[in-house]
Amino acid sequence: MADFILTTDGCLPTQAYLLYRRILAGLLLGNTDMHLKNFAMFHTDAGLRLTPSYDQVAASLYNYKTLALKIAGSKDQPIGDLKLRHLMRLGKEFGLSPAAINMAAQGIEKQIEAAKDAIQNAPFGESGFKDNLIKLIGKRWNGTFALIGNALSKKQ
Repeated sequence: MADFILTTDGCLPTQAYLLYRRILAGLLLGNTDMHLKNFAMFHTDAGLRLTPSYDQVAASLYNYKTLALKIAGSKDQPIGDLKLRHLMRLGKEFGLSPAAINMAAQGIEKQIEAAKDAIQNAPFGESGFKDNLIKLIGKRWNGTFALIGNALSKKQ
């Protein structure tokens, strides 16, 4: 999809950045079921634009542990084996600069506490499930995602 965005008239390169952020957020939530059918574009007067996000499911909480998306050259990647190098390479494959990759991670980081609060305060769902999802987000963020900024600052 990023290749399509970057090579199609009427698509802005910023849409590749938004797609990257959306994939990062899905991975952070444990959405192992993201695949091409989970991403779409609208025809607008200004050109093709990503639709709002849909079908975001924390599938890894249901023991779906293998990513449906090919991430940075890795097919059938177990989500628990996802490393910083995968996230960085994915951003580069999307045509993003190191600054844009870092900006995507920082933008998500700013939303983590609000996301955890929204999960905890949701009027549906069992508290054990909510707690597991919040733990999963924290573990993934601290284990892989938080390293993006550190890795980029060392390269500069």
